[in-house]
Amino acid sequence: MYFMLNFFMCLLVNDGLMLVVVSLSRDVFWSTLTLVSVQVVMMLSAGYFRIRNALPGPVWTYPISYIAFHTYSIQGLLENEYIGTSFAVGQVRTISGYQALRSAYDISSDKNSKWQNLLILFLMAVGYRILVFVVLYFRVGKKKSIHNIFKCNRDTTNNAR
Repeated sequence: MYFMLNFFMCLLVNDGLMLVVVSLSRDVFWSTLTLVSVQVVMMLSAGYFRIRNALPGPVWTYPISYIAFHTYSIQGLLENEYIGTSFAVGQVRTISGYQALRSAYDISSDKNSKWQNLLILFLMAVGYRILVFVVLYFRVGKKKSIHNIFKCNRDTTNNAR
């Protein structure tokens, strides 16, 4: 269930990010190129290929890895899978899933942090939608109201009758 919720939230955030990029640039080629570049930078700093604390420099660690929605998705999935399990290390010793997260992925989590990651993804999705609304409002201009932008073409339907 958590995997499906996480997957759905990632789709919502990705869709919102696409809407922001497309609303800024109307050219299809440049929108696609910008979106792919942003996605690659976010994936590189998310902590999947390299642990977040081992990322080089303050640019990759603080602003980009915290903006990337992949970070919260991966951490939530790892916490969902590892917390509550134990792993055999050798024949005698076992470690808990919490210790595995701390040592291998450098994720310190409590019981509710996977749900906090899901909440962050939801807030990112809502934030991108609000950002799209603001960008479209200023891009179209204050001459036309938002109501006129989104209304259906009622004049042609009335004339057709």
